[in-house]
Amino acid sequence: MNTERSFAAPRTFPDAYIEHWGCVYLEPRNNLLLRARVAMFETFLLAPERHLRRIERPRRVTVSSCGLLPAQRDVQRRLDLQEAFIEMVDCAVRAIRGESHCADGRWTEKLKHRTWPRHRGRRTTKEAT
Repeated sequence: MNTERSFAAPRTFPDAYIEHWGCVYLEPRNNLLLRARVAMFETFLLAPERHLRRIERPRRVTVSSCGLLPAQRDVQRRLDLQEAFIEMVDCAVRAIRGESHCADGRWTEKLKHRTWPRHRGRRTTKEAT
């Protein structure tokens, strides 16, 4: 019977190999750095020397001209946009507030009646007097 697999079969290692590299992987400093790089024990066993060389090298850190890391720059840009948006909304609300009022959570314009002024009492005309 010919059975084909769509994935590679897992590699098996001798017990001595697993115990030796298991102690290296579980060493507190190595374990912390390997987990920070999301290296699981199974992937560590495939190339332990390469993983250990990677954790010994410092990570490349790029600092921009403004002194912030790229992720910090993104956060700062979002905060700046949020502050600008809040300022624009406050400015718009102040402009609307003078001419409008809020009823049931909706801003509505005040009614401005510009009708001819009403006179109280009867009008007198020149012909009647």
